[in-house]
Amino acid sequence: MRADSQVSLQVWKAYIQGELTREEEQQLENRLLEDEEAVLLYSEALSCLESTIPEMREEERWLEGLMDSLPVATDPAKEQGPIGRWFNQAWLQYVIAASITLLLMTGGFFDHLFSRANEVINHPQQDISVSDRLMKATTGWFDKWNK
Repeated sequence: MRADSQVSLQVWKAYIQGELTREEEQQLENRLLEDEEAVLLYSEALSCLESTIPEMREEERWLEGLMDSLPVATDPAKEQGPIGRWFNQAWLQYVIAASITLLLMTGGFFDHLFSRANEVINHPQQDISVSDRLMKATTGWFDKWNK
């Protein structure tokens, strides 16, 4: 089968019946993804062979076998242990965030940061942009804070 030729109804019938090589099957499957006309021909071939295709019996058993063959999904909270389950609680994360914010507010972090930003904005320098001045002030403040 050539990739650039029009795939005939007979080729699609051979595909459905499993008479093609793995490479030819792969080419047809790729064509199904890319070509709407190929999908129509496949559907037509499937309709033509509908009476020859065996019916699926014992669908429930087949579905059970399929479900049994799938990997078992695990709950990440169970794998993390009791400490991991505590930290995954939303209310605990909110309490931690609020505590950190309160600590920063009482330590004057935001006051110092905003006062320094106001100084930078209100003292114009012609050759440096406001964003550059804010960045320098912030990095300078963080450098002092890290020491």
